[in-house]
Order: sequence, then C-alpha cells, then structure tokens
Amino acid sequence: MKSLNKFQSSLASLTVSLVLLMMTSIASADILAYEPFDYPLGALNGGTPTTATGVPTATTGGGFTATWFSGGAGTTIVDGLTYPGLQVSNNALQWSTSVPYHGENLATAILPSTTPSVYVSFLYNAPSYTANKSGFAVDNGAASNEGYYMGMTSSGTFGVATVANGSGTVLGTASETINFNTTYFIVVKFDKDSAGTYYKSGSIWINPTPGASEPAASGTFTGSYTAMNKIQDFLTALGGSIVKTDEIRLGTTWADVTPSNGASPPATPTGLMVDSSGDNSVSLSWNPATGSPTSYNVKRATTSGGSYSTIGTTTSPTVSYTDSVTGGATYFYVVSAVNVGGESADSSPPVSATPTLGVPTAPADLEANSGDSQITLTWTAPAIGNPSSYNVKRSTIDGGPYTDIIGTTTAPTTSYVDTTAINGTAYHYVVSGVNATGEGINSTQASATPSTYTGAYEPFDYPVEDNLDNGTPTTGDGFTGNWTCGVSGWILSGLTYTGLPVANNAMRTPAGRQTVSLAEPLSSGERWISFLYKTSPGNPGANINGVYFPNGGSGLFFGFGLNPNSATDGYLSLASINTTGTGVQGATKLKDLALGTYGATYLVVLRIQFDTSGNNDTITAYLNPTMNAAGEPTASEVGILTTFDVGTISGIGMQVAGGGEIIVDEIRVAENYNKVVDAVTAPPSVPTGLSATPGDNQVSLSWTGSTSGYPTSYNVKRSDTSGGTYEIIGSTTPPNVSYIDTILGGTTYYYAVSAVNIEGESADTPFVSATPILAPPVAPGGVSGLEGDSQVSLSWSASPFATSYEVFRAFDVGGPYDSIGTTTDLTYIDSGLLNGQTYHYVVVAIGAGGASLDSSSVSVSPFGPLPLVLSIEPGVGISWFAASGVIYQVQWASEDLGTETVWNDLGDQIIGDDSTITVFDPMAPTDYIYQVISF
Repeated sequence: MKSLNKFQSSLASLTVSLVLLMMTSIASADILAYEPFDYPLGALNGGTPTTATGVPTATTGGGFTATWFSGGAGTTIVDGLTYPGLQVSNNALQWSTSVPYHGENLATAILPSTTPSVYVSFLYNAPSYTANKSGFAVDNGAASNEGYYMGMTSSGTFGVATVANGSGTVLGTASETINFNTTYFIVVKFDKDSAGTYYKSGSIWINPTPGASEPAASGTFTGSYTAMNKIQDFLTALGGSIVKTDEIRLGTTWADVTPSNGASPPATPTGLMVDSSGDNSVSLSWNPATGSPTSYNVKRATTSGGSYSTIGTTTSPTVSYTDSVTGGATYFYVVSAVNVGGESADSSPPVSATPTLGVPTAPADLEANSGDSQITLTWTAPAIGNPSSYNVKRSTIDGGPYTDIIGTTTAPTTSYVDTTAINGTAYHYVVSGVNATGEGINSTQASATPSTYTGAYEPFDYPVEDNLDNGTPTTGDGFTGNWTCGVSGWILSGLTYTGLPVANNAMRTPAGRQTVSLAEPLSSGERWISFLYKTSPGNPGANINGVYFPNGGSGLFFGFGLNPNSATDGYLSLASINTTGTGVQGATKLKDLALGTYGATYLVVLRIQFDTSGNNDTITAYLNPTMNAAGEPTASEVGILTTFDVGTISGIGMQVAGGGEIIVDEIRVAENYNKVVDAVTAPPSVPTGLSATPGDNQVSLSWTGSTSGYPTSYNVKRSDTSGGTYEIIGSTTPPNVSYIDTILGGTTYYYAVSAVNIEGESADTPFVSATPILAPPVAPGGVSGLEGDSQVSLSWSASPFATSYEVFRAFDVGGPYDSIGTTTDLTYIDSGLLNGQTYHYVVVAIGAGGASLDSSSVSVSPFGPLPLVLSIEPGVGISWFAASGVIYQVQWASEDLGTETVWNDLGDQIIGDDSTITVFDPMAPTDYIYQVISF
C-alpha cells in the first residue's frame, strides 16, 4: 500500500481530498477499464473482491485487479448517479472524511509510448459544502507520489494540477463553475509529449453529450511535468465532506468513455407562455412534451438571442414554473425536456416578460457582533429586489416588535455599527431592504449583548531559558492565580507570525500538562481565541499533543495525534478530552480540520459561539489568516463543529502525551476577531485629501484612505452650511474611497468624511464644498403600455428630481409627437382611442432644471372585442387589460364555424378596473376556442 503524502496539504489554490487507485501496464485495447460499482448496497471495505475484473466493455466492468483496499471505514455503496443519455449501472461509491484513501488497482499501467492519449470519465457529486475540495488524481506509482490532480479548485471551477507529496501547481481549469449537490459528467484527456515519454498536457470537458462526437473542450492544461512517465494509480482524495462518484471509465478514444444509453431525448416542449407577470415574479406554463420526459429545464436570458442559463427544473408532469427575479427589466425564457436519453432542444420562439419591481426580499446571513458599548451588524444583500438602502431596526424584546429604525445604510454597504447600545443590555436586530417600490420584509433576527469584556493575553513574559514550574504566578492580562503543572514547562525565545504583534518569549511543553485560569470564565455570547502553535518535527503517532480548554470535565482540544498521516505531516483536529487533573489524557476525535506539517508554526483562531439554551455550541476554526484585515479572518474556515458543548471554559491548558513536544505562544481571548490578532486597537486615522467635483445634479467625492486603524467603512456626511450640522448620507467599504451624491443642483453643499472600524469612528475631515449644476432630470425609464378597449395604460419609472411628467403621442414611429397631458404620478391613461390603431408614446420628466430628453418610445394598439384564442390547454387562461367601468364577457365554443360559431358564456360578466384580468377554464378540452367581448 503506497503512502498518500500528496493529500496532506493544499495544492496552491486547491485542497485535495478522496482516493481510488489503479496499477501496472496497459495493453493495446480501446476500453482500458470500467468501474460501474455493481456491489451490494452497504459498506465497501478493504479486501472486498472487485466485480470489475476481466476485459471491460461499454456495459460491463473490468480492467481492475482482485480486491479493494481502504484506509479506513466510512466508504459505502449507495444508489447510483445518473446523467441524461449516459450508459449507467445501478450503484455508486460514497465516502467521507474518515477515509484517508480507498481504491483498487488496474491490471496494467498506461504508458505514453503505447497509449498516446488517455480519456478518463466519471460522474461526480459533492452533496455538502466544505472549505476543502474533493476530486481525483492519476499517479505514476513512484515513491515520490507524483501525478495529476483532477477536481475542484478554491474558486469553484474544475481544474487539473500537478501533485508531488502534497504540493502542486494548477495547470488549467474549465470555464464552468461546479455547484455542490449537483451531479456532473466529467471527462479529462491526457496527451503525451512530442517525445512520447511523459503525459504533459490535455483537455477538460464538463457535461458533454454522451454518444456524440468529441466537442470543443471546456478548458485545457499544459506544463513541463516530467514525472508522469506512466499512469499506474488512479486516485480519489477527500477534503471535508461526503462525496459520491460513479461510472469511472478509461479509454483511448472519446467514444470509449462517453457511451450513450441508446435512448432518445424527448421532443421539444411547445406552447410556452407567460401566464402572469407580477412583482418580482414571472409565471410560465407549457404543453407536455412527448417522449416520456422526466423533467423540464427552465432557462432565462436578458436578451432574446442570448445566452440562456438554467434557473430551475420541474419534475414531470409539472409543466409550470414561477421565476422569482428582480422586476423592472425584461427577461426571456425557453424550456427544454429531459429524460434518460438526454435533453431536447430549447423551445422556440422564446417568450418575454417584464415583471414589475416589487419590494426586496429579506437580507440574509445577518450577524451581530458585540463590542464595548456597540454592536457591529453585517448581512448579505437580498437575492431579489435590488435595494438602494437598508433600514436597521432594533428591539430589546426577543422576537420584536422592532419599532425603532436606528439607522440606514446606502447600498451596496451591508454593515452597520450601532454605537448607541448600552453594555449589559441584550439587543435583537433585523434589517430590511428598500427600493423605489417600498420596504421589503425583515431579515431573520440576530442578537448580541455589548459588554466591557477586556479579554485576556498571555505573552509568556517569564524568565527565558528557565522552567515554568508548578505554582508560578501568572503575569498574563486577564488570567489569574498560579500555573498548575504536572510537568514543568520551559520558557524559550518566542514564535513569530507575519503581521502579528508578538512579545519575546514562548512556552515549550516537553511532556505532561500545564494550565492557567482565566480571570473571567467563558460561557456565553461569542468569544474568539487565538494562539501560535508549533510541534517538534517527526510523527507523534497517536500521542495527543496540543492545547485544551478546561471546563471541569470533558472539554475541547486542538492539536495533532488524532489522525497521523506520515513521517512529516498529519491532521490537525478538534477533539474532546478529560480536562481534569495534571496527568495526560487520551482524546476522542470530533473533527479533522486540515493536514498540518510537523515542525511548522500555525496561527490558530477559534471562534466559539456559546448556546446557553442547553444545545451544543458552534466552534469555527481558522488556520493562518492574513493579519491586519479588519472584521473577519481572510482565510476560509477549515472546519465548523456544531456537535459539542464546550461548557464553561475556565482556563487554557497544554498537553504532550509523548512522541515530541509543542511550543505555544501569544494566547489571546477577546469578543471579536480583530482583538485576538491585535489588528485594531483604536479608531482609524482621519482620511485626507477630500475633494468635491460638481456635475449635473450630483457631486463626485474622493479622498485618500486612513493610514492606520484598518477602517471597515467610511461615512460620507453633508450639510447645507459650512459649520454643520453634518448628516450621514451614505457609506463606502474599503478600498472604495469615492462617492457620488445625487442631489438637486443650484445650491452649495458642504461635505466631510470619517473612517470607522470596530473600535469606533475617526474625526471628520476638513469640509469641502461644491455647487452642482442645476440640470433637467434624466429621461424616465421602463416606459411600458398596456392595451385596452379604446384606451392605453402607460407606466414608467421615477426620474430623480422630477416634479411632473408630460406624455406625448404620435401616429408614426419617430413622431412628430404631440403633448396629450401631464401628471405627477408614474402612470397615465390615454382614452378615447381608435381600436386597432397603433399609437407611439414617449414621456418627458419635468423638474426645476427644465425638461428631460424623451424616454424610449413604446408602441401600443388598443382593441375592442378580443380575437379568437385557439387550443387553450386545461388550466391555462385568457388574459386581457380590462378598462375601468367596461363590462366584459368571456365566451367559449367547441369549434370554429366562422359566422356560424355557437358561443357560450364562461362565468359571469366582469367589470374592468384598469388591470390585467385572467380567466381560467380548467375543465376544457384542448380544442375549445375562446373570445372576450365588451359592452
């Protein structure tokens, strides 16, 4: 069994994860190997006989040796993955983080001299997110463990990278983004170099069509890698989540690894129509496709011809879909049908709709972080509604009501610092988005309690080159009493980390335990703990060497010893450990975080969110974040643990059970991230160089950012007088140091800017002034018209600084246009028109600076009784604009006999109210016809 060192650290921008193996020398056959995973459902352990032996075919497995090998339990056979049109078997392989490797060997190795190109295909699905990425690798079988990794990159694309004992370089990626919980059909081709000695380049395809000719690749890779003189092992590696794979094929041609199942795709769906278009939503329906579709893909674009993206799917027989999308723009839709034979062509022609702009949906991921007399809020912008600002609301009652709007922010800023909070009072917050239509719904609640908690800091400023004995008084701020040592520690020169402020000394734990108590135990709210951690070189084996957090019982542990991997590296893990007494203890692993190198120095940051309701706490671990970045760690978390109660943390402890020693330094405890890395200790410096440039109804501001204090935002302030009072009109997030104030011209305004970080706000800059030019409003946008009986209903979007709008009409495209009325509203009804005549309209905004340019024109033809509507499907209705006060009757007929058609009333008469009305006939046969008449 070979060493898997290459999976023990990240690859440049990749983190490798999972393991399948293949071996020995390839003969000149087209289909080299095929693993369909035809094993019974349940565990697949090492030593399980492989069913993929013998000569492989397109439908039967083969090409592998006798048995599977495994690095641990946790690999199972589950229901198989599928992909439209691909020949597949029944089952698939699933594995998790507890399996460092798993695989089987090929009968023969693949040589560039005899196999110039090798195609590899497989189905891949990662059902859950992890900071580490998972994929496959092919290996040369040498002790140096060198090969190519094929899988997820840190940016979410699929790529190929070199592998050499855990280090590597990304050589190329596909253009598509890989989503979690989605099955992908992936093909990778390896090509030999000109000398026929190494595999050095190749191509990548994501979701090609099975059974079709080889298409253009999604991406390519190339390099000067001189290790791949053969492919002997086929590896899959794991990184922090559950992963599934299926249908692994190797071949010498495209057709070998992309076999079709022989089924035909469904027919293209017909009858796609927009049933309704409302606030931030479009409802679609279509006719069922023939050919036994299993599902339908709904696709959307912002232009009629162009690039359509799948926005949702429906499971047959459902032939309707509601798209939630930001209103105020025109969207185009097509639909395709899918079955086991593949996907149909998209429906044609596309249909379009312009939903009205509704209020924003709720902001997401609201977080509240407490500080001294303040609480910092952050959130994610709503997916729909394009808010221009946010309202921040607060309550002292859990669950509200939230009666106070304590502040606003201007989009795209998604943070707010509440500096009016009182220490010791619990506050509950929600945030809502606001756009031109109005205010959206509140976010979920986030709560925090500000406090004067000052934290703790142990820099180990004890005499250097001396023991730290049992009973030594602590000198660390925020710690209390004496050190308790089963074995004395040793004080030596301190550890360092780029950008982290450090003192002179550190403590080495050669054996046993050493603990010190916190002056204020940790049991509620949110606390951050950081420390520098280094082990001696060499594998400690199963010895539990690390840092633990006493709680009078089973507490939290961080360190090595739970999952050693090789002589040079092993997994850094979270575990539970008995924290009582001075004797060393074993530990129970809770979560592997990441591969670490023995002898390396790590900055460890732990975020503990205490749950005081009796549930488990949330522990988030970070390794080696970049210093002096305000707010949150810049590195992705390496693990989140939600299955353990840390209890009340009363101190900090170090343990070495054997197999080496550890050095710990710079222990910090605080209520926010910045304080545990000592990145921010005071408000930012005052910004400099503020300038103001006037424009048409606007002032453009720019400034030079703060030189200290790592600001999280800048507040932009305005006054009507040079002496203030200045009000905050907006904010920006660094590195953005500019702002455009849209304001009515003709008046002089005065501006100042301040910088904000987690410690507070700087003083204002010296003020500057500008007098924007009084200019006409911009032309109204979004002009649309709805036809009615002898009338047209027009609507448009508001123009800033418009006090009224003038509507113009023409009989020809391009005019001449005649004024037909003015309004202060955003709608206008033009009545008394000739049905069937096409009218052309433009709208002009009027303001203090004059009249705007014409809006874009819209053409509308009013109508009388509606024409026949043929082939109405059950459940699909007939829609029309019903003018106010006009009486309408919907009628149906069983067949079209011209003037002899027998019409029947469908339902009661309807009185129009200047809105679009839809009437449904759910029981009608598909050959009925409909009309609407007015009285």
